Amino acid sequence: GNVGTNGETEFFWVMMKMVPNASGTSVGPYVNGTPVAYSETASLAGTFIEEMTDLSVIVFVQNDASWEVYQSAYSIETVSIEESDESSITGIYPNPAKDYFSFDLSDNIKGKFQLEVYDIKGVLIHQKQFSNQAQFTLSTASFSNGLYLLQLKGADQTYVGKIMIQH
Repeated sequence: GNVGTNGETEFFWVMMKMVPNASGTSVGPYVNGTPVAYSETASLAGTFIEEMTDLSVIVFVQNDASWEVYQSAYSIETVSIEESDESSITGIYPNPAKDYFSFDLSDNIKGKFQLEVYDIKGVLIHQKQFSNQAQFTLSTASFSNGLYLLQLKGADQTYVGKIMIQH
């Protein structure tokens, strides 16, 4: 899905977003030995990310006048969703999805089930109950671009999956 104007298909160490913007955040003055914490959030809606595990966060503190970097760090944790083969929703298609996505329900799924769709922040954005269906299809018209987490809950079984929406 990622193809540059020159035909490149693989990109390494690409800056996706500067938070809160290219000017950064003015901080300080600092007191030696006193820890300081700052929190920022960013939406990556509208950006094409093939694998969430490819993302890292880089932070640096620099002097605006001289551009000297005083301190820098990068994330050692990755942004990801872990799925086990036994409990994952398989056959989600198309993925990435534009107008809808579907998946076949496992033969192990019997009776009443509930599908929950969460955005990447963990906010429940859609919920639907159903029973005894072989296939499930959901319109993505009301979803923004981005990664969504799926949870299929039954009486004694929970399946998980993920879907990327790109309108």
